Amino acid sequence: PKYDQKLEFLRQRRWSLFMDSRLSDACGDGQVVLRYGLLAPDRRTRDNAIAALNRNGIGANAFYGQALPDIAGVSGLLNGSVRDCPSAASFAERLITLPSHEDVTDQDVSVVVRTLIEISGSRQ
Repeated sequence: PKYDQKLEFLRQRRWSLFMDSRLSDACGDGQVVLRYGLLAPDRRTRDNAIAALNRNGIGANAFYGQALPDIAGVSGLLNGSVRDCPSAASFAERLITLPSHEDVTDQDVSVVVRTLIEISGSRQ
């Protein structure tokens, strides 16, 4: 699915789209990107979007849900703590991933767009 084109309106609402078609192109023909990531402007908006998307049948999630230094089993592999990684913490608090595998239909993308318009409507 071409989320990057359909979700472009989110940039004006302080969201970040970072998995545009250039990533798909870099993966090469026949490669499938299973998740499409974007960053909500804040954690509350992210949580509201995930809840609404899931209510509408879209398997959205927060991926890890926390910064890598806070994940059990990972912290021992890293130098420092989450306090040393403020960008990682911000990223983890705002990350949403959407399904983008081959079974995602144009109708699914339309549901995502409508849902995110509703969620972000007051943040123009």
